[in-house]
Amino acid sequence: MDSTLSKPGGLPSSPGSVAARPAVNLRSVLLGLAGVVLICAFTPYNDYALNNTAFIGNNLPLGLMVLTFAFVLLVNVPLLKFTPRFAFSPGELAVAFTMALVSCTLPTSGLMRYFPPSMIAPYHL
Repeated sequence: MDSTLSKPGGLPSSPGSVAARPAVNLRSVLLGLAGVVLICAFTPYNDYALNNTAFIGNNLPLGLMVLTFAFVLLVNVPLLKFTPRFAFSPGELAVAFTMALVSCTLPTSGLMRYFPPSMIAPYHL
């Protein structure tokens, strides 16, 4: 086995690299919570006030994909280039992405479109 591929995921490691962080840590949870708050706050405004196309109304939410792409491109790439020890690992990004993806079930076309009417339907019918 090649010694340059000692990190999980096949990423090369340098001799002076910092020890690997666990995927679920304070940074990844805070980034995930920021995504949750942003999605849950902006989605109703986008869908109902602006009457735009659904922000998270499909199987792989476009809003979440744009947020993830923007974070990786605008924040994580410069961190990798200038201060690699502060850059987010793929595991940390996966935790944050998963938290935000689960939050996409709450506003508008997820839970709140079908759940309240299904609670009232037995009394109505």
